[in-house]
Amino acid sequence: MAAAVGVLGAGAMGQLLAMQLAHQHVPTCLLKRPNTGQQPRQHTLINRNGQPLCRSLQHHPSDQPLPLQALLVLTKAQDCEAALSPLLSWLDPAIPIVLLHNGQGPQQRLLARYPKHNWWWGTLSDGAQRIGACEIHHTGSGLRVAGPAPTCPWPGSSLPKALHRLGFTLHQDINTALWQKLTVNAVINPLAARDRITNGTLLSPIYQGEIGQLCEELALLGQHLTHTDSANQIHRRVLAVAKATASNRCSTLQDIDAERETELACITGCVLTLAKQQGLTLSNHKALLDSLKPQTVDALVHSVTRVS
Repeated sequence: MAAAVGVLGAGAMGQLLAMQLAHQHVPTCLLKRPNTGQQPRQHTLINRNGQPLCRSLQHHPSDQPLPLQALLVLTKAQDCEAALSPLLSWLDPAIPIVLLHNGQGPQQRLLARYPKHNWWWGTLSDGAQRIGACEIHHTGSGLRVAGPAPTCPWPGSSLPKALHRLGFTLHQDINTALWQKLTVNAVINPLAARDRITNGTLLSPIYQGEIGQLCEELALLGQHLTHTDSANQIHRRVLAVAKATASNRCSTLQDIDAERETELACITGCVLTLAKQQGLTLSNHKALLDSLKPQTVDALVHSVTRVS
């Protein structure tokens, strides 16, 4: 049996990457919760031109070993650690595990807890929307980068073949890439969710003042964390992603619509945690989070390892 690429997390992004791999005839398997059945299911990807692509994807319970060449993790950030636990009981430490969720916190905790595994961290800014259980729409293409986690015990590892097939590029300073993705998510996700709008609506002039204030606070925090991006650079990056995914409803808004827990604790919550560690108060980000969650901010933020 040929080693497959395992995809953990069958949401919009997980199905998108799984379908793109399957379209290239790469053996691909969607890893589901323990004690679920093993069976193929028909999936449909509607590409950016509106054309449907249908493929059969194997579903496999995550607690049952199978030969893997790589593991792509696309669960929600808050579910990542629990979802990985059954696999880590049997997965060969040499197999690349690529964490691709939004936000930060789980990456650092998993690296500290399982230091012998081959951890990779990555980001992608594509837009994808789930239409049905096994049908998604690719609404926007974006940047895809990945790199070995700091202190990973597998130095010199080249980009896993699965990531190369998916158009990822190797980033040697993945902490910087994750910070840049975090700054984008910390602006787009809560704003779009608060006002229930598509990402492209944030290009309107009426949002630029508020976006500018959020970017000023992120740039200030970044300076304390040795990141050099100016507020203008962050602002331009936010608008570029909003334009590239203009028709997309961000994952936070999709979660709210589906009455699921959002990833804001690992996005805005992470930003506020890092700010607190640096003795900073980011009043605009706090107010934005408060507008979405009636609970106190302290109940939402995760304790995360300092990002540098």
